[in-house]
Amino acid sequence: MKLPHLLLALAALAASTLPMLGQGSFDSVTLVNGGTNYVAGSTTITAGTASGGVSVARTDPVGLLVSFTPVATNVTGQVVFTFAKGLSDSEVETAGSVTVTVATQTNAAPSRAFAEVDVGGVAYLKLVSIANGCSVAVTNVTVKAIRKSPAVLSLTR
Repeated sequence: MKLPHLLLALAALAASTLPMLGQGSFDSVTLVNGGTNYVAGSTTITAGTASGGVSVARTDPVGLLVSFTPVATNVTGQVVFTFAKGLSDSEVETAGSVTVTVATQTNAAPSRAFAEVDVGGVAYLKLVSIANGCSVAVTNVTVKAIRKSPAVLSLTR
C-alpha cells in the first residue's frame, strides 16, 4: 500500500474510534435506599437521618435521582432534597446549595425527579436534608447519584 493510502486509512480508523474513546461508563450510588423509611408530613429531617454522600472528584456533572410515595391520595405539596458540596463527608458547606424539588402525585403514586448537577471543583456531594412540604408522610424515599466515569483519551505520538 502506498504511503498516502496508508495515511488516509489510518486517519479514517482514528476518526471512527475517537467517539468510542470519549465514552465513559455509568455507575449508581444509593444514598437512601427506599423501603419502609418515611418523612412525616410537614417535617424536615437533617444530616443525622438524611446523611449519605458520594465522591464526585472525578465526575462532572453528576445526576441525582430522587423518589418517594405519599401515604395518602389527594395530596398536594412538594418534597425538597438538599445537598451540600465539599471535600469529604466531614468537610461540606454549612448550608446545602444544591436542591432537587419534587411535586407529589395526587393519587399516592410514586413521584420521581432527575436533576443534573454541575460539580466542577467539588470532591464530595452529601445529602443534608429532606423537607416534606406535604401534610401527610411520604415513604419509600430513594436517593441515588449517577456518575459517569471519566473518559480516558490518550493519544501518543
